[in-house]
Amino acid sequence: MEKNPWTQRKCSAFESKLIKNFKNNIQKNPTSYQKNMSEIMNMCGIDFDYSMIQVYKKVSSIFQKHRRYMIRKLQDFVIIVEEDGLTRYQKCVSEGMNEKQIFEKFMKCCVDWNVIPVYSDKDDDWRYYLLTLPEWIVMIDQRINRMGKEFKNKIDMLRDARDAFPKTTVRELKVLGHKPSELKDYLLGDGNSHNF
Repeated sequence: MEKNPWTQRKCSAFESKLIKNFKNNIQKNPTSYQKNMSEIMNMCGIDFDYSMIQVYKKVSSIFQKHRRYMIRKLQDFVIIVEEDGLTRYQKCVSEGMNEKQIFEKFMKCCVDWNVIPVYSDKDDDWRYYLLTLPEWIVMIDQRINRMGKEFKNKIDMLRDARDAFPKTTVRELKVLGHKPSELKDYLLGDGNSHNF
């Protein structure tokens, strides 16, 4: 097995137990490892109560953190040359793998490194699955849309305040004018009539 690049990573006892149990479950049951939040809590020896919002947030934040770890290791997977002069990505391509197969290979590497990049499926009792390439792209797209909507809501608030505080708000709107071109029409327009 390849050397784990995350051995120096510090994490809490709860996270260590969660990831160890989730990893073991994936490796023992590669086709039926998926668990919902209640099952995850039981797996970690915690009696789950749906009123335990803090526990839910804790697990969710751990999984979010592991998706960020995944991005870092994806960069290594694609650009870091190994002893044979090839990157892991180049080896997969040379073996004739398609993008879906390469992503699945990368996910297996992540699990070996104690990185668990998962998403929850609302159509399956919110059970957590290892990311697939299509789900990852959907996740990124949804995040971009949320960020765009939040940004435009803030612009609308500035526009609403412009009449009462013209000097300050006009200055702020000018500062926002350097934003990406896809938002410039919105900034110059009337705001509320645009969709993102």
